[in-house]
Amino acid sequence: MADSSNGLNTLDGNSNDLSWKLGPRDFVLKNLKYIPWVLICGTIALVLAYLNIRYTTPIFSAQSSLLINNENSSGSKEDRFDMMFMNPGSANLSNEIQILSSRPVLQRVARNLDLTTRYYNIGKIRTTLLYPQSPITLKSLGKANPLSSFSAQITILNENEFIIGKDTKPHLFGEPISLGRNSVAIFRNPNLALSSYASESFYISHLSPATVANEYLGSLKITQSNDQATILILSFLTENKDLGTDFLDALMKVYDSLNIEGKNRISVNTLNFISRNLDTLEGQLNNLEGKVKNFRVANDI
Repeated sequence: MADSSNGLNTLDGNSNDLSWKLGPRDFVLKNLKYIPWVLICGTIALVLAYLNIRYTTPIFSAQSSLLINNENSSGSKEDRFDMMFMNPGSANLSNEIQILSSRPVLQRVARNLDLTTRYYNIGKIRTTLLYPQSPITLKSLGKANPLSSFSAQITILNENEFIIGKDTKPHLFGEPISLGRNSVAIFRNPNLALSSYASESFYISHLSPATVANEYLGSLKITQSNDQATILILSFLTENKDLGTDFLDALMKVYDSLNIEGKNRISVNTLNFISRNLDTLEGQLNNLEGKVKNFRVANDI
């Protein structure tokens, strides 16, 4: 009895060892019923990934570096001269960051790049920003007053005609039309073929520089490269990489022009201050000269 009992125990142990040594073929046969579900789930995942990549608007990050000059040494004659005429010699990077990201600066950038009027191509899935070129161009006919904010959908019928929105009446390119309270004209750019666009429908948006600046304020990020450096890292998120590059270039040019304007204004104020004081001193010297002359005449000197 003891021997048969031992034999059963040995057989059970061998069966347990065999269960742990199943090969790939046995594993596949065991889970064969789940293969259709794996294929279905994999196909759905690939389709969703393709749709996400195909129809999601891509976002590009443009980056640039800006050196803030700080060449004056502490205690020098230039520093004392600057302090006298309210021109701080050292740059505060926190202040420079606030200037670069301020709304007046961004408004000037928007005007320089003509971003107040933007053009979009309306596709079946998404709408694409057209920059720097568009097959249509909007021009204002009212020279006295700036354009008020408006938007309009344009459908190009042919090289000469288009319709506005759901209106069935065609308009000629270059013909004066009214959009909102604005008198404008839309021109066709013959150098750009319509076949390269998703559709013949386009969207025109005109906003004030302040509104455009508010839109782009959230896309702009300015940081200091490190605690000891005077270099600022500028980054801008946009769906159009050309717009991102031009935006940062224009921002740095506006910053340079502001510095030049500030220095010119300080120079003009300084010259005016010196001129006024020279006039005062000249008058005082003339009075003293007159008193000296009278004293010499009175005392027969």
